[in-house]
Amino acid sequence: MPLHIYEGQSGKLITTILRPGRRPSGPEIVMILKRVVPYLRRHWPHVRIILRGDSHFSTPDVHEFCDTHKVYFVLGQGGNSRLTALMAHATAQARVFYRASHEPQRLFTQFRYQADTWAEPRRVIGKVEVSAEGVNLRYVVTNLRSSQPSFIYTEIYCSRGRMEGFLKNHKT
Repeated sequence: MPLHIYEGQSGKLITTILRPGRRPSGPEIVMILKRVVPYLRRHWPHVRIILRGDSHFSTPDVHEFCDTHKVYFVLGQGGNSRLTALMAHATAQARVFYRASHEPQRLFTQFRYQADTWAEPRRVIGKVEVSAEGVNLRYVVTNLRSSQPSFIYTEIYCSRGRMEGFLKNHKT
């Protein structure tokens, strides 16, 4: 199963790595980053690198590598009961807005969270959507310190979808 790495602005392919068709481990992702990040820095020494990926990439090993090597990250984060509890206020607020308007509602919030396996608390951005279909919660973890939660989620994280279009082009 190939792992494609694209340049985020132009969509140009940086590299494709053939790997086993299973969820990558943190050490496996770090092994790839240890090769790619120095290459990028050698050719573009002043570029800011932002790693975007789904929740498979959100591991303590990846977080620590990025912090150590000045790589920013915005990674999907799987939900759990603790995150749901931290989203309770935003969820309640979205439900009130939905009941009043009968229009789908989307709210963003942020908080500090530390999973049991993480060495330190991290910035987590939560998105709640309430509609006729119910409540939909999503999370990303990031080491970006500035920018509004909605911007990080919609403009940085969700832009991964554009890359998925490039994947489809490669397949055809």
